[in-house]
Amino acid sequence: MNPVKESLDPVARSFYMGLLAYRSTPLECGYSPAYLLMGQRLRSNLPVSENLLSTRHGEKVKKYKEHQRAKQKSYYNKGTCQLP
Repeated sequence: MNPVKESLDPVARSFYMGLLAYRSTPLECGYSPAYLLMGQRLRSNLPVSENLLSTRHGEKVKKYKEHQRAKQKSYYNKGTCQLP
Protein backbone atom coordinates (compact mmCIF):
# COMPACT_ATOMS: atom_id res chain seq x y z
CA MET A 1 0.00 0.00 0.00
CA ASN A 2 1.12 3.55 -0.67
CA PRO A 3 2.78 5.22 2.36
CA VAL A 4 0.79 8.38 1.72
CA LYS A 5 -2.47 6.46 1.90
CA GLU A 6 -1.31 4.75 5.07
CA SER A 7 -0.65 8.10 6.69
CA LEU A 8 -4.23 9.26 6.15
CA ASP A 9 -6.26 9.07 9.30
CA PRO A 10 -9.68 7.35 9.23
CA VAL A 11 -11.51 10.69 9.11
CA ALA A 12 -9.67 11.83 5.99
CA ARG A 13 -10.14 8.41 4.40
CA SER A 14 -13.88 8.48 5.05
CA PHE A 15 -14.02 12.03 3.64
CA TYR A 16 -12.47 10.87 0.37
CA MET A 17 -14.74 7.84 0.24
CA GLY A 18 -17.69 10.19 0.73
CA LEU A 19 -16.48 12.35 -2.15
CA LEU A 20 -16.13 9.27 -4.33
CA ALA A 21 -19.65 8.17 -3.44
CA TYR A 22 -21.05 11.63 -4.25
CA ARG A 23 -19.22 11.83 -7.58
CA SER A 24 -20.42 8.39 -8.65
CA THR A 25 -24.07 8.75 -7.56
CA PRO A 26 -26.46 9.41 -10.47
CA LEU A 27 -28.23 12.77 -10.59
CA GLU A 28 -31.84 13.32 -11.67
CA CYS A 29 -30.75 13.13 -15.32
CA GLY A 30 -29.56 9.55 -14.76
CA TYR A 31 -25.81 10.21 -14.98
CA SER A 32 -23.26 10.88 -12.25
CA PRO A 33 -21.26 14.13 -12.03
CA ALA A 34 -18.10 12.22 -12.94
CA TYR A 35 -19.76 10.73 -16.03
CA LEU A 36 -21.00 14.15 -17.14
CA LEU A 37 -17.52 15.61 -16.69
CA MET A 38 -15.31 12.82 -18.04
CA GLY A 39 -17.65 10.60 -20.04
CA GLN A 40 -16.86 7.48 -18.01
CA ARG A 41 -17.71 6.01 -14.64
CA LEU A 42 -15.35 6.14 -11.68
CA ARG A 43 -13.86 3.02 -10.15
CA SER A 44 -15.19 2.53 -6.66
CA ASN A 45 -15.47 -0.19 -4.08
CA LEU A 46 -19.17 -0.73 -4.84
CA PRO A 47 -20.15 -3.60 -7.16
CA VAL A 48 -21.36 -2.44 -10.59
CA SER A 49 -22.90 -4.42 -13.43
CA GLU A 50 -20.94 -4.79 -16.67
CA ASN A 51 -23.43 -2.92 -18.88
CA LEU A 52 -23.01 0.22 -16.76
CA LEU A 53 -19.26 0.26 -17.38
CA SER A 54 -19.56 0.67 -21.14
CA THR A 55 -18.98 4.24 -22.33
CA ARG A 56 -21.79 5.76 -24.34
CA HIS A 57 -22.46 9.38 -25.01
CA GLY A 58 -26.15 9.69 -25.60
CA GLU A 59 -28.43 12.38 -26.77
CA LYS A 60 -30.26 12.06 -23.47
CA VAL A 61 -27.67 14.22 -21.68
CA LYS A 62 -27.71 16.86 -24.41
CA LYS A 63 -31.50 17.01 -24.44
CA TYR A 64 -31.60 17.22 -20.66
CA LYS A 65 -29.07 20.06 -20.61
CA GLU A 66 -31.00 21.96 -23.29
CA HIS A 67 -34.21 21.49 -21.33
CA GLN A 68 -32.57 22.75 -18.14
CA ARG A 69 -31.05 25.72 -20.00
CA ALA A 70 -34.45 26.69 -21.43
CA LYS A 71 -36.04 26.30 -18.02
CA GLN A 72 -33.43 28.56 -16.39
CA LYS A 73 -33.82 31.10 -19.20
CA SER A 74 -37.57 31.29 -18.61
CA TYR A 75 -37.00 31.78 -14.86
CA TYR A 76 -34.41 34.48 -15.54
CA ASN A 77 -36.65 36.38 -17.97
CA LYS A 78 -39.85 35.91 -15.95
CA GLY A 79 -40.07 39.44 -14.50
CA THR A 80 -38.73 41.34 -17.49
CA CYS A 81 -40.62 43.42 -19.99
CA GLN A 82 -39.80 44.57 -23.51
CA LEU A 83 -38.20 48.03 -23.71
CA PRO A 84 -39.76 50.57 -26.12
